[in-house]
Amino acid sequence: MKRFITIKGDIIFKKHSSKSWELIVKIKPEDVVPFYMELQLLASKLSSTLTVSPLNSAMSIKIMLMCESVESRISFKNKKYELELNYNDFEAISMFILKYYQNTYAPVSHLHINLDKDDDIKGNGELVILASTSA
Repeated sequence: MKRFITIKGDIIFKKHSSKSWELIVKIKPEDVVPFYMELQLLASKLSSTLTVSPLNSAMSIKIMLMCESVESRISFKNKKYELELNYNDFEAISMFILKYYQNTYAPVSHLHINLDKDDDIKGNGELVILASTSA
């Protein structure tokens, strides 16, 4: 089953140079519960993909959970970023969001996940989960 969620936060592809970039997902407090629940549907294999779109932008990312223990990776297909997360990175994101929920603020302002990439995306990059409220 394919799932979709709209967040009040934002998604930004920020290129620092020809060799460095970040895909930033800004999570606001009101996004925490629905985002976490959708992640858990993926983890429980009750969904196969999760597409996340910000309320005020056409950009979106499609998230999938990999079974292999290789590096998480990103690709760009049909004007959409596709993330395939390994279990460790997926768990790190889930725990970050869960702690955000527990305290009504994230333990740190952001979480970085290194990503392998396809030939369409040049340079080295990271997925950044950015909390709008943090300790």
